[in-house]
Amino acid sequence: MKRICFLMWMVLCFAGMSQAQQTTFSGKIESPTGTFAQLTFITNYLTGESQTVKAELDENGAFEMKFDLSAAVPATFSDGNEITAVYLQPGADIRMSLNTEQFDETIRYEGEGAAPNNYLAAFFLKFEDEPVQIEAQQKIKELAPADYLQFAQEERTQKEQFLAQWQQEHALPEDFVTHQQQEYLYTYANELLQYPRYHAYLNRAPDAEQVELPDLPEDYYDFITEAPVSNEAALASEAYRDYIVQLVGYKYGQLFEGMGAKDYSNWFQEQLALGKILLQGQSREYFVGKMLREAMRYDKPARVAREYEEFVAQHPAHKAVLEPIYEKVLALSEGNPAPDFKLVDLEGNEVALSDFRGKVVYLDFWASWCGPCIAEIPHAKALKAHYEGNEEVVFLYVSVDTDEQAWRNIIEKRKLNNGVHLYAGGWEMAQEKYNVQGIPSYFLINRDGSIAAYQAPRPSSGQTLIDLIDKALQQQVSSTSGTDGEEGGQ
Repeated sequence: MKRICFLMWMVLCFAGMSQAQQTTFSGKIESPTGTFAQLTFITNYLTGESQTVKAELDENGAFEMKFDLSAAVPATFSDGNEITAVYLQPGADIRMSLNTEQFDETIRYEGEGAAPNNYLAAFFLKFEDEPVQIEAQQKIKELAPADYLQFAQEERTQKEQFLAQWQQEHALPEDFVTHQQQEYLYTYANELLQYPRYHAYLNRAPDAEQVELPDLPEDYYDFITEAPVSNEAALASEAYRDYIVQLVGYKYGQLFEGMGAKDYSNWFQEQLALGKILLQGQSREYFVGKMLREAMRYDKPARVAREYEEFVAQHPAHKAVLEPIYEKVLALSEGNPAPDFKLVDLEGNEVALSDFRGKVVYLDFWASWCGPCIAEIPHAKALKAHYEGNEEVVFLYVSVDTDEQAWRNIIEKRKLNNGVHLYAGGWEMAQEKYNVQGIPSYFLINRDGSIAAYQAPRPSSGQTLIDLIDKALQQQVSSTSGTDGEEGGQ
């Protein structure tokens, strides 16, 4: 089990591979933290589209779910805020028991299909529990490159030996064993790709503007030959899919090594072109789809139009899932109406975005628990100070916190009197109206209620953002301009 951030395995779904069979997943939860039990498994590795099966808990904490499966799938089980990885097989009848007071330590499975699930519970305690993860992060910081390389190799060997022992004693399904082996290989490769920059970051000087990468052994990157980047058989592995993106990013960085400052304004087009060279088949298809979704989140909509049209023309099956995302992003293009919303401020008053019509609005989606958001606070205060006395600029901060008191506490603690603070009570509005998939996320809105900048620069960008705000301030609202009466606009 992992809280908030967790490893969710995905699966390729091949319709018609075998006839669907009824699968049963039942159990009893002592001291449940919620009112229902839930299983979630991914049905499309490109989009992350998932299927969820729920069952209400009775007065004794018992539940039962019945659903059809045509192929084995990795999944997640959740009870309230507790989750754990499970493995579902067509026709299985799995019975689970646990006590939430010691969630991970008490998970047990019985019945047909129990063996891989008992393995996953044991594997988590040995390799993924919080103390183990803390120690692993400490290794990244403390170990020199050659020592960390050895540590990563030993860790992978231990995982494979653990799997082999369980396979011998419990007759694990072959497809499950193969999936685990792929996870261990590509997790190992990802850790080694991440190490140089993460090690440098953890050991940086407090006042350092840039981190200095460590000197690596000549054979450090030999692991890449062992972990093929085009491996369609491994696409069900989340670790492999992460590896595709990370390796292309590493190769992209190599192209400009030693060339000084790099202009990353065309990062999407450049990495996309490189990925198309390095990857083949469905691995390439996954990468392009993933890059498109990332670009829709971070780049100007017009800059991804050609690649989007080309991709859905070549892979029409993906249009149904990508098109709604693309249309939402296009609606947020510069010049289009900024979607209006109404939320509650610190005093409990309802405040709408349209209340600020006639002024330039710098819209900031954030949360009290978001590290990068907190890191921007000093820069946000400096930005507000730059426009001190200018009532034509509004700094509007929308929190996606689900804990209202945490939101109020950090505003008081950090003395955030630098703008208008609104509470959204979750992600729904930010995601639905502004396609916010991560925070912090910024938008600049013109006086007439139109979007001046989709994914605007952060406060830490300094003069770049100031120039953008000053440009928007020069716009005047005519009596006939604006978006009044247009659905969704200010």
